[in-house]
Amino acid sequence: MLKPLATALTVGSGGHGGTFAPSLFTGAMLGGAMGQLINIIFPEMTVSPGAYALVGMGAVVAGTTHASLTALIMVFEMTNNYKIILPLMLSIIISTVISKGILKGSLYTIRLGREGTGLDIYGRKSSVLKSMRISTIIEDTNVFLQESDNYHRVVEILRESNFETLLVRNSEGKILGVITYSDLRKTMFDEEMSSVVDFLIAGDLMKKRFPVISEDENSDAALKMMETFDLEYLPVYDLEKDFKGIVTKQKILRVYQNELFKTEKDMDMST
Repeated sequence: MLKPLATALTVGSGGHGGTFAPSLFTGAMLGGAMGQLINIIFPEMTVSPGAYALVGMGAVVAGTTHASLTALIMVFEMTNNYKIILPLMLSIIISTVISKGILKGSLYTIRLGREGTGLDIYGRKSSVLKSMRISTIIEDTNVFLQESDNYHRVVEILRESNFETLLVRNSEGKILGVITYSDLRKTMFDEEMSSVVDFLIAGDLMKKRFPVISEDENSDAALKMMETFDLEYLPVYDLEKDFKGIVTKQKILRVYQNELFKTEKDMDMST
């Protein structure tokens, strides 16, 4: 009971008491205790607490490091027993899902962020992303849906588009909403909707609420927004709320790689 508390206090306060070894110990102790408890409650099962200790070890390591495959292979190599694979995989999946739902990174990446190394949870340099203004990487797009387009026209344009999300605008050019492929898929396989699709227009199918970004923002904020909402691009507006274009995740990452290469090249030349 004291080991997880001591580790949490040490790591949480900025100390370096280790992460991997305490995860192994904590998982083994919790798993072993669970095995002993189950044997007390269900004595007819006679399951070895050691098996629970091994599974608990893998689950805690996966939850703290977000390295699920590493935890799985490590425990399997220790046991060389295929019978443990299924309960181990189930425990690792549950642990990882819960951990990622609470934390947006592993204990290692969170510590790097707190120490000011400028890395996000994907290992990208936030300083480079924040230096890239949205106004410099805006892309023009000519693929729009008109509010009055019928259902079949919407399906046709979306099928020919490179994106799974399209913007809907009115006759005055104002963006009113978005339509995604997943929205149309519901109507394609819904028997009740199939009888009325001929009467549907883009204005009926679109979502009126969607995330946008200002051209004064940086690429770091845009990427976080796209990754949070699982989007391919964001509509960009200026300070007067006029539509300027779109910024895509692909363009941001491409420019980021170029900027990173330039930065590293300048450092090599300076040395």
